[in-house]
Amino acid sequence: MNEENYSVLYSDHPNTIPNVQAPPKPEIVYTKPEHIAAIASLPAGFLIVRLFCYHVPGLFTTLLCWALLTLTLVFLHKSEKHLRAGDKVFAAMLYILPLVYTISANRFLQGLTTIFLIAAGGLFLLRAANPDADVLRYLPMTVLSGIFGAAFPHLPDTFKAAAQGTVSKSLLKNAGYVVAGLAIAFPVTCIAASLLVQADDNMSLLIGNILKVPPEEVIYLVICMLFGIPVGALAFSMLLTASRRYLRVDNTECANVVEHMHVMPNVIVYAAATPLCILYILFFLSQLQYMTGGFTGETAGFTYAEYARRGFFELCTVCCINLAMLGGMGFLARITGAVKPIALRLYSGFLCLSSIVLAGTALAKMAMYIRIYGMTRMRVYTSWFMIALVILFGAILVRQFLPTLNLGRFTAILAAVMLGLLCLSRPDAWITRYNAEMYLAGQLEEFDEHVLFDMSDDAWATLATYDDATLTKLDKQQTFYKPLPEYLDQYAEKKDFWKRLNLSAVILQLRG
Repeated sequence: MNEENYSVLYSDHPNTIPNVQAPPKPEIVYTKPEHIAAIASLPAGFLIVRLFCYHVPGLFTTLLCWALLTLTLVFLHKSEKHLRAGDKVFAAMLYILPLVYTISANRFLQGLTTIFLIAAGGLFLLRAANPDADVLRYLPMTVLSGIFGAAFPHLPDTFKAAAQGTVSKSLLKNAGYVVAGLAIAFPVTCIAASLLVQADDNMSLLIGNILKVPPEEVIYLVICMLFGIPVGALAFSMLLTASRRYLRVDNTECANVVEHMHVMPNVIVYAAATPLCILYILFFLSQLQYMTGGFTGETAGFTYAEYARRGFFELCTVCCINLAMLGGMGFLARITGAVKPIALRLYSGFLCLSSIVLAGTALAKMAMYIRIYGMTRMRVYTSWFMIALVILFGAILVRQFLPTLNLGRFTAILAAVMLGLLCLSRPDAWITRYNAEMYLAGQLEEFDEHVLFDMSDDAWATLATYDDATLTKLDKQQTFYKPLPEYLDQYAEKKDFWKRLNLSAVILQLRG
């Protein structure tokens, strides 16, 4: 029966005309490496959640990161994806950074490393999927499109690839029935078990031995499985998008998106930036002697403590405001072509120079404060952040007169280098070393033992390298409930298994 006969037959009831169905989509056939990777990704997701979230990261976490990266490289090689020279350097960095989990016990820096490794791993796969595109030039857009545009839509492929060729549909159906039956039987079994426990002492003893497993451990296992499955599926979907190149980064399309963001008339941008620039000029003129003191050590009537503390965090905040202002000017101001108007470049350059001077003044203040009162974590972290800002503002300043500078790539490299320098240097260790040596040399008035209780095992391991006589000198104020040498000898005994899997814990155990 042709279409004309259908029309005549259903002319009185047009809504009942059957629709012609589109042909079904061809079923995706997964390769053997994809099948193996899909199976391995699920337990890998469990281990990631287990080691990163519910245990103190240590040697096992480093080994897990190395194993995952090695499997990723093998998978890309089997998928005939050839890495560029930059990708090989990227991979070497991904091998080096996980050492933080083993050589340092600083949980904050371990957390920063974890966040960075997740972001860097995603960028590595994006670069592998797009060997001819500049992924880092339009960094925010490529990351968002990689995660939400390609990875999430392919999450179900993990289970399809894992089941392909090994699990039939009938087996999956029966497995679902088994799960449903167990769910129904669980409350009934619990009621029956409680009745049997009350009826027989031997049964009560048997059930009691079974329930000796800590309940929090069972809860942790369940949570790790619930979160580990989607984590593993997301990891495999990223691998799949890289190997099959489902995600294509189009620099021309990204450039068009950025071009459409330039909607604000330049006069508005200049009017918004002018009061800020005038304010900075007035500030520099009114505080010229004061700011010069920040670089020469002259405090103009202030005590060192007042001078060093005065306005430090305010200057840091102003630098962050300037960074946001520069970003808004760069994205929103109307630009014709690749070259910015000279006025826009001058405004941006002045804001960069102002930020560099402000950050330099803040760093000089912090250096003076450290010289008088010693180091702490917060003083080191803020100084590290300000140094990174100075370098970034310098790159933005160069970008105003050298438009070919890839600011996205520079920012990514800067983040990797600065994070590596901070985390791999074990700051808690050299903070403690600096304070102890300066105190013993008479440069610091006191050795603040209270700072130690806010730091990780890295600090205590550094103290453990001193002899008992030196430790007694450092504990002059007798802050500890027992002499510091004895305290250090027993310190390692308080640590559980997972807190012993790093360099500092080993040093402390050797001390004990």
